[in-house]
Amino acid sequence: MADREPPRSRLRIDPSDLALEIVSIVIAIILATIVGQLVEKHQADERTRAALTQIRQEVLLDHDALRDVSALHETIRAAFDATIGQTHGEQLDYDVFVRTFQRVAPKGVHPFDGSTTAWDLARSSNALDDLPYSLRATLQTRYAELAQLRSLNASLYSHFTSAPTETRPNFYFTATAVLLTLGDVVASENRLARDDDAVLSALAARGIR
Repeated sequence: MADREPPRSRLRIDPSDLALEIVSIVIAIILATIVGQLVEKHQADERTRAALTQIRQEVLLDHDALRDVSALHETIRAAFDATIGQTHGEQLDYDVFVRTFQRVAPKGVHPFDGSTTAWDLARSSNALDDLPYSLRATLQTRYAELAQLRSLNASLYSHFTSAPTETRPNFYFTATAVLLTLGDVVASENRLARDDDAVLSALAARGIR
């Protein structure tokens, strides 16, 4: 007796069911992609917010310290302006220079260094990549001014390391360099204080308080 062929499967796939299955899979993939993008955006926003919060704390701490240092430097500069005004065009001599400093700044000049830790970390982590241009420019202006102030402070310090003495023949020129640089330092400190205010206002407008 010949072997009988096995019956052929009569199972058929309805094209409409197959289409529905494909559509469901596509929708699931799209939804998963959207959810993933939303999660990534939320995480990026949180990183940006955390970075801006740290920058705000850095600026606040610097701002308080800058206010005290700038007041001292302005007092020194004003004292020398008054002293020079009383010399009637004569060169500032060593004794007057020293006495003026001893009177208004017995502990000397205190250069303001400031901190860039939060700013450097934020830039290196790309946490500020999606910031609006105006806010990024405000931050960059502030930290560029801080770099300028650091450079001026270094120049001021270099003048003091070769501080004038009675026997040094170039005393007048050294004293002049000190006073001119100190004037530049005060001007930079004033600009930095305004930049600090601009940064804090911009961050407050973004809800960083």
